[in-house]
Amino acid sequence: MNSPTQAIEYREAMQGAALAFLQRHDNEHLGNDQTLFNRAVSHLNLSLGVPAYLAEQLAASAYVDLRNTPNHPYIDLKHSTNQAAVLKDPRTGKAYVVSVESILQHLTDHHAHTLPSRTA
Repeated sequence: MNSPTQAIEYREAMQGAALAFLQRHDNEHLGNDQTLFNRAVSHLNLSLGVPAYLAEQLAASAYVDLRNTPNHPYIDLKHSTNQAAVLKDPRTGKAYVVSVESILQHLTDHHAHTLPSRTA
């Protein structure tokens, strides 16, 4: 049986592998972070044998590490609500308000255009 220390080391190593994958492939997915994230999950799961549920958690943590830089745009949680997100761009000093409805509409429109059409 694995000790708690071994489990922590395994998670850290696999999160590091996810971060390395994200860094290597980041420029291939400009403007489509969901595809990059999905590829990182698949990489952990298929190439390294990480269980799917854990691969998703580790890829999410690695993604946060990848994007958590001082000059990277972010969601201002203090000023956002459950209906609107305040996005800040430290490079320009600008803030943008986007409704959750608009975000969802954009995601569903984009998702519909990237899936192959199904015939009944």
